[in-house]
Amino acid sequence: MGLLVDRAPALFREIYAVSRESYRGTRASYQVSARLEQTPAAGRVPDAELAQLLSRTDSRQVLHVGYGVVRTPHNEQGTTRLADSLRSLMSSEAPGYALDLEEHVGRHLQAFSETAR
Repeated sequence: MGLLVDRAPALFREIYAVSRESYRGTRASYQVSARLEQTPAAGRVPDAELAQLLSRTDSRQVLHVGYGVVRTPHNEQGTTRLADSLRSLMSSEAPGYALDLEEHVGRHLQAFSETAR
């Protein structure tokens, strides 16, 4: 997501807004503790501060839960504009995306390696 914030802040902002709007309905299928009232509205976050949303537990969980909604068609034509735009960015910025993914997955795997000791 860091790449998305850096390269396409408007797309990130839109994904964040959709995730926030859908959170109350989508959170039921996840074990999350995010409180929507602890997340700022997308329009209230300056571009320079968007990356900070990724380090805040509440906003990060809202983004995580919103992933399915971002991939879901949003109109009668079945358009998945947000998902298509995100996929296009990941493709055009493959090396940067790979680094972001490695860092993100690495943080999750680190917890397993620490408990195995």
